[in-house]
Amino acid sequence: MRSLIILTEVYDPEKFIINDLVKSFLEKNIKISLVTRVPSYPTGIPFKGYKNRLKKHKISENFEVYRFPVFKGYGKSKVKKILNFLFQPFWYFYIFIFHLKKHDAMFVYQTGSLYNYSLIFPKLKSQKAVIWSQDLWPDAAK
Repeated sequence: MRSLIILTEVYDPEKFIINDLVKSFLEKNIKISLVTRVPSYPTGIPFKGYKNRLKKHKISENFEVYRFPVFKGYGKSKVKKILNFLFQPFWYFYIFIFHLKKHDAMFVYQTGSLYNYSLIFPKLKSQKAVIWSQDLWPDAAK
């Protein structure tokens, strides 16, 4: 069975294309580990029913979601937004080391601070990496 690690800043219940992409991967019988933050877009306040802490959810036999905390109120504070971007690679690194086994490939949805770490990860753990980006800011590509 093929396996895929997905790095994304947003995921269900937030409404983004990544939700449809994950569904498509699962229909192709690809095992998925998805790493994302607690749903909080765009306000920076965690959605009702979600605790702002590191948590693993086993959705099915082929699908696990790892959610990491956010700095509450990042939608209105530049300092908290910057801290969120700085801490995201830390959370990915922590989850890679302590929770995930080797995957065949990595899929990065959007860029931001995810982009920098996604270039390192394939060299360490995986053979392929795909970066999906919309609304690419020129400075992210540099």
